[in-house]
Amino acid sequence: RFVRCLKYSLPEYLSDHIEGVLNTVQFPDHHVDKRLHIESHKVSNKDTKSTGTVTPALLNQVYNIVSNTGNPLTNQAVFATTDQTFSPSDLSIFQGAYNLPQESIAANVGGHVADDACVNDINDCMEANLDVQYIMAVAQNVPTTYYYYGTGGDVWLSWIESVADLANPPDVFTISYGSYE
Repeated sequence: RFVRCLKYSLPEYLSDHIEGVLNTVQFPDHHVDKRLHIESHKVSNKDTKSTGTVTPALLNQVYNIVSNTGNPLTNQAVFATTDQTFSPSDLSIFQGAYNLPQESIAANVGGHVADDACVNDINDCMEANLDVQYIMAVAQNVPTTYYYYGTGGDVWLSWIESVADLANPPDVFTISYGSYE
């Protein structure tokens, strides 16, 4: 059961003191169980097998991506949280497995970049690795920043405020985490 307000208001005299009001009028996503079914797309490339594995080649085919060469004058970033750790050696293995250019992330903001966390428990790296590997596979030669933000307080609000304070924020952020706000 979900409860929300239909509208809200604040006294005008508070307007100089409030930046935003969140978590008020939106419902949680009730479509969580609906997923894109890759197998429903017609896959004609003989190099792409119907194994159930989503590969960079399959993404290119399904989304009609004709070139993965990005513009190195732009930049992209991956948002990570919930104690996820990105593994540089896993990125290299992924790039080798799919014949992608060997590229490293350009910058690390917030830590949580280490190979040993993935060896100890793969679940500590699963989401972070997936996000870094696939954004760098789809948009190659684009400087990529791994942006980790901790789990305390309102992570989304703290994160977006820190991005808003950047003189030159990344042009693209990938965020595959979900919550109600």
